[in-house]
Amino acid sequence: MIRTKVKLPSHVLDLFWEYPRHSLSWEKDADLIVRKILESGGWDSIKWLLVTAGRSYLRNWLIQHQGAGLDPKRLRFWQEVLRLSPQLVDRWIATVTSNPWEQRRYQ
Repeated sequence: MIRTKVKLPSHVLDLFWEYPRHSLSWEKDADLIVRKILESGGWDSIKWLLVTAGRSYLRNWLIQHQGAGLDPKRLRFWQEVLRLSPQLVDRWIATVTSNPWEQRRYQ
């Protein structure tokens, strides 16, 4: 179950250098915060997200966003952590790596 009334720790706020720190809140920006941590969060931010949002919420979020365009390494990491179907993650990876702009990264 997702928590409400959550204070964002500094290691999470540091990921949002392009936003005024005081403008972000979990209640109104959870989707943005989840996406940013999944894309570029370090271990402290990942642990915080797992406690704050919970595995079920994150699993559903990734399924709803069809892998959110995460790179293959991150998708495999979340596959293991959230016990996602390998076939599902394979499809997301195929989508990411078939993008012409992304192909240059994976060749």
